[in-house]
Amino acid sequence: IYAVVDTLEYLRKGGRLSAAQAALGAVSRLKPIIAVKDGKVSVASKAFGTGAATKSFLKLIANNPVDDSFPSYFLYSGDSSKKDELIPLLRQQNTLPSRLHDCSIGATIGTHVGPGAFGMAYVMDT
Repeated sequence: IYAVVDTLEYLRKGGRLSAAQAALGAVSRLKPIIAVKDGKVSVASKAFGTGAATKSFLKLIANNPVDDSFPSYFLYSGDSSKKDELIPLLRQQNTLPSRLHDCSIGATIGTHVGPGAFGMAYVMDT
């Protein structure tokens, strides 16, 4: 899983970030890109602004290709419209999975990432 967190407010509320870290991140428009690999959550990248976060997200997908023999899932919290922006970009870089499904992020994870988060869950090609 690779996912872009749109706001740091919910990470602060959940105790994952201090108030100072969240405030500094908000002022600088920091967007963390998180990864979940082998059950471990880590920060895969950081970007300043939504455009840069989207580029970083696409680069991570390109560098860690999808195994198309398995289904892939576009993840979103609150609004699935980001998929409409990402599909042409994934197609352009030849990384669009053939079996891409929509999946809303549930309440448990959504509480931590907040609205506006998006990502992709897939099996990596080895």
